[in-house]
Amino acid sequence: LQSPASSTPSAWQGRDEDLVESIRDRSTRVESPERGRPASRWPHEELFRQFDAARGRTIEFAATTTAPLRSFCFPHMVFGDLDCYQWLLAMCAHCERHHAQMLEVIADANFPRAAATV
Repeated sequence: LQSPASSTPSAWQGRDEDLVESIRDRSTRVESPERGRPASRWPHEELFRQFDAARGRTIEFAATTTAPLRSFCFPHMVFGDLDCYQWLLAMCAHCERHHAQMLEVIADANFPRAAATV
C-alpha cells in the first residue's frame, strides 16, 4: 500500500461474492506450493500460535485501515489479480475452506474417533 495505486483492475471486479464462493468450493482441489506449507516452517505446537498471531494482525489491519483497498491489486496464484479488499475476503474464505476440509477428514469412517476433538 506504500506504492502507487494499481492501473490493473481486479480480475474479479464487482464479483466479490463469486470470488468467496469459488474459494470455499471444495470440488476443485488445489495443491499448495511449497512456500505455502507452514509445516516446513514451524513445529506443530507453534503452528497455531503463529496462525493466531497473523490472524490478529490481519483483523487489526482490517478494522483500522483507511487505505483505499480497492485501488491496489496484487496477483493470486489461482484467482488472478485481486484488490486488497478481495485479499481480505480471500483470507477468510480460505480459512473456511480448510475448516470444511478438516470436517471432511473427521467425518471419514477411518478417522480415529479418539482424536475427533477439533
